[in-house]
Amino acid sequence: VLSSSVTRGGSWRIYVTDPSGFNILVFVPSTVAKSMGFDIPSQGSYISVAGYRHVYGRTDEIVVYTVNGVVVETAPPPPSPAFLEIDIKSVPGYVGRNVSFTGLFYAIRYDRGTYYVEVRSSDEEFAVNISMKWEQLTSFLDPALVGWKSLIRINGTVRSANLVEYVHGEVVQLRDPLKVTVQEALGLPLGRPLVVLNATVVSSRVLSNGSWEINITDSTGATIIVFIRSEIVGELGMASPPPSGAVVRVAGFRDVFRGKQEIEVVSKNGFTILG
Repeated sequence: VLSSSVTRGGSWRIYVTDPSGFNILVFVPSTVAKSMGFDIPSQGSYISVAGYRHVYGRTDEIVVYTVNGVVVETAPPPPSPAFLEIDIKSVPGYVGRNVSFTGLFYAIRYDRGTYYVEVRSSDEEFAVNISMKWEQLTSFLDPALVGWKSLIRINGTVRSANLVEYVHGEVVQLRDPLKVTVQEALGLPLGRPLVVLNATVVSSRVLSNGSWEINITDSTGATIIVFIRSEIVGELGMASPPPSGAVVRVAGFRDVFRGKQEIEVVSKNGFTILG
């Protein structure tokens, strides 16, 4: 168990990992949770899970529908796979192997349910993409906390010459998030992690899938859209987008969707109402 929490309605949300490093959410509806006969398993617990695969919003999950679906185990998990220490520029020569390397946190991109983190060599001349699930990204490289060009270590499996499937990682040398104005954000390359302070809400709308689009501006007079996916909206604890005139702090990465310039928020830390 990586983390666990109980919703206001009494359902259980348990993030788990396995020895291969794959993470997934285990969701136990309140009607099942109250009949379990034990408290929600805590971080570090070892559990077995039975249920059915489901996708809620863009979150992969296992839904448990019987009291036998979660069993707390006493045996420790089997050992994690070994990772060969290499230089990031050597990644293309290790397809199919488990490797470990360091590089600079450079960019984030999203494509059909998967996040891709661009990691570059120290001279910034060589780049590798790291594929991650949403939970992996936010627990490791939340743009609200980890700044552009932070030095990070990646352990993963090389899938192709420039793609590594994430298993786990760590921040070796933390840099503060890149703080920019709205005008500066518009001029940054796509994927760049950033923070905009003291922006003002111009307008907002809720999309049909529950995601939010919020137009913001600041003293520069420029405007940009803040996009928050429905699964992240659910983590914010807000019933609706903030009204026009509200002052907010935004953290995420630069993106463009159908010609609209955006900052995409990836965690609940990425959107805060200041006043």
